[in-house]
Amino acid sequence: MCYIAIVGRQLLSELRRSPRIVCRVPLVLISEGAPVVGFTAVINRHGAMIVAAQQYKQGVHVEMQNQTTKESTPCRVIWCGGEERPGLFKMGLEMLESHPNFWGEDYPSDDSTNVGAQ
Repeated sequence: MCYIAIVGRQLLSELRRSPRIVCRVPLVLISEGAPVVGFTAVINRHGAMIVAAQQYKQGVHVEMQNQTTKESTPCRVIWCGGEERPGLFKMGLEMLESHPNFWGEDYPSDDSTNVGAQ
């Protein structure tokens, strides 16, 4: 049974749309109500696992603002991981629009990963 779980995780990581990078990026989330401060734990081209001062329910749409690049993009909460520490909640966000430069220098462009490859 453990073997199946390990193989399942390996296959899932191979099927991801883009690689994950462990990176802390300051964020502001905007939905209904006041802006909420947070930061990323893991990023990829299509979203992030974040930690924020407020928990949103799965399916809620939020505007995610990258405080480093000042870029903004609409997202949907696709996973709720509970309270990381008192007052900090883990969530998975999926970008609803393509935004290849949202992470700026924190996520290398496709061109920079192929430098020197022939």
